[in-house]
Amino acid sequence: MVSHSIHHVILIFDGGELSYERTRALGKRLHRYGTNCRVTLDVSSVQRASVAAFAWLIEVRGRLLGHGGDLYLRGLQGQAAAVHQIHRLEGALPTVAATSGAEASRAMAAGAA
Repeated sequence: MVSHSIHHVILIFDGGELSYERTRALGKRLHRYGTNCRVTLDVSSVQRASVAAFAWLIEVRGRLLGHGGDLYLRGLQGQAAAVHQIHRLEGALPTVAATSGAEASRAMAAGAA
């Protein structure tokens, strides 16, 4: 029997706008972690987001779910949080509570193992 471990990966989005183009680039970056990982996308420095960006992240989440992984957003605020709320995306693109820097470092180390 083959054991498949799920890696926990925290990716920090470096601010600006969460756009379709930037989330597409993120999708390419996720390939190196495989599809059976739990991804937490920290968007706490993002103030704006497009509906197309959220739609692409929902697509990525669907692929991850199909292989035992998942994708969560952390730190939504400003216009990005409003778009997420107005379009009722919590079910399709869930959020998680923010963690401290020490917890994030431990989670990143665990995901890299």
